[in-house]
Amino acid sequence: MNINEPTQQYIAAHSEDDVARLALHPSKDPQVDMAVALQQIAGRQKAKEKLPDWYATEVILYPKKLSMEQCSSSQTAEYKASLVGGDSFADFSGGFGVDTVALALSTARRDGNGAAVNRNHGHVVLVGVHAVRPSCRPSVLD
Repeated sequence: MNINEPTQQYIAAHSEDDVARLALHPSKDPQVDMAVALQQIAGRQKAKEKLPDWYATEVILYPKKLSMEQCSSSQTAEYKASLVGGDSFADFSGGFGVDTVALALSTARRDGNGAAVNRNHGHVVLVGVHAVRPSCRPSVLD
């Protein structure tokens, strides 16, 4: 998803505003994609409490509200990752990638290297891993 400049500016200017109110009083600028803006604002607001490390990273594109409601919190994902042993993993859940990021970081801590992730999940996981631990350099598998 490519977000145009007017929409990015709108998101930044209204990041703390009530999403329902914004929906009722949309931007008068026709270049602002309100559907995208509202999704990103709502996602960032949810991430602020649920995924604080991700919230601090501006470049994350948030999914629809239901996906944000259903994804693990950072704390839950770290707990799940602590239950898994070994130096590699496969995450077939196909969600937003929070559990995959925690598993990737857990694997990286054990072997000292970056983790490998599937290309379908790759972008979100790479950004998420970098948000949580900038020194970790995961690779993407084909």
